Parts: sequence; C-alpha cells; structure tokens
Amino acid sequence: MDFLIGLSSILLLAPYFVLVVYLMRILPAEFLLGAVALMFLGDGVIGAMFYYIGIDFIESVKHLKLGLTCSFILVTVFKVTYMALNQTKMSIILEKSNQ
Repeated sequence: MDFLIGLSSILLLAPYFVLVVYLMRILPAEFLLGAVALMFLGDGVIGAMFYYIGIDFIESVKHLKLGLTCSFILVTVFKVTYMALNQTKMSIILEKSNQ
C-alpha cells in the first residue's frame, strides 16, 4: 500500500508537466530556461510534499520511496517521449530565441 501511495504522486506530476509545457508555449522564448527550472522546482516540491506528509501515516518508508522513485521514472519517460516527438516544435522555439 505504501508503494501505491508513493506511485500516486504521478497524479500530480503529470498534470504539472502539462501545465509547464503550456506555459512554455505562451511565454516568450527568452523565458524557456525559466520554465524548465520551474518544472524542476515543482517536481521537487511535489515529491517532498508526498514524502513528508506520507511519512506520518505509512508503515514502510522504503516502499514509499520506491513508489516515489517509480513515479519520477515514469514521468521522466513521459517527458522525454513528449520532447522527442515534438522536437520540431522545440526547434522552432529555440530558433526564435536565437534571433
């Protein structure tokens, strides 16, 4: 059960990634690196929130950490896949920032 509690953090991590991608589209190209930094910061906050809130009522911290790790792995695979499939869009954004 503790593993599933940690894994359920993906329910916040995936929509947060979609939100940051939406922000990347509407922000000017100069703020692209800031949006990536915001993504890292938000992922860390969500992970820490699940860990420090969950530590009060879980039985096995090891399984909670394993669940959090698996959710971060799944979200990272999702991010890499999304960025690879939308490489043409990202190259257009980078070209705009170089001009």
